[in-house]
Amino acid sequence: MSVIPSSNCIRCYFSNNPLNKAKCTSTKVEVFYAETESLDSRFSYLKHYITNDEQLRAERFYSDKDRKTYIYCHALLRLILAVNLNIDPLSLSFVKGPNNKPALQDDQAFFNIAHTREAFVIAFARDYPVGVDLEKIRDGLDTRSVSKTYFSKAENEFMQKSKDDETGRFFMLWTRKEALLKAIGTGIINSLSDVNVSEPVNFIKKESFDSLDYNSVFDEYYIYSLKLSDYYLSVAIPQKSSISFYNLNEEDISAYLA
Repeated sequence: MSVIPSSNCIRCYFSNNPLNKAKCTSTKVEVFYAETESLDSRFSYLKHYITNDEQLRAERFYSDKDRKTYIYCHALLRLILAVNLNIDPLSLSFVKGPNNKPALQDDQAFFNIAHTREAFVIAFARDYPVGVDLEKIRDGLDTRSVSKTYFSKAENEFMQKSKDDETGRFFMLWTRKEALLKAIGTGIINSLSDVNVSEPVNFIKKESFDSLDYNSVFDEYYIYSLKLSDYYLSVAIPQKSSISFYNLNEEDISAYLA
């Protein structure tokens, strides 16, 4: 276990003051990251911790890696929540929260997940809604073409200032945006370039979001980012926090399977 450095944190402030304000209290935030292949020896155990509906969704994936990633991610989500809430993992019931974000019944705790073909991440927060995103850093992607459409002017300038890590900066900014939008509960929006996440402090207008339940939005969000070997990961939460980071392997998950 390690801690995501606070130096990797930026703040996003909604300039016209949404109704909800996070209280200045400490909150438990944990982020669990794993690469699919590192858990393959535990497949026969983990597959028993997803529901029949989740199994049917897993079977719709054409790729074996995509299927396994989905199973591992959703099984470990149930196991992590069960340990923290002291309940049976298969008894957990998920509902649609504000802005259609998946949530636990009665807001017992908060979570969010993200996965690629070869890796996944789970974020758990005891007191506040959380959003997380994970992207593999891919060379060869026309990042400037994408950024012209979806990034603000400040974000494009920030990205292109780095000759050595322009691609890395692109994926850092993208995961910041996704994590913030998932913390709010909107997912991708049409006016994505209005959501600037390139500065230490960023101001965002609520009007940039369509059909938003304003009662579920806090007045500020903190976004923490971490670069792994081939991935960028970002976590957003409406409270400055100490975020525990776990890079899971087959041995680490033994405690959850006991």
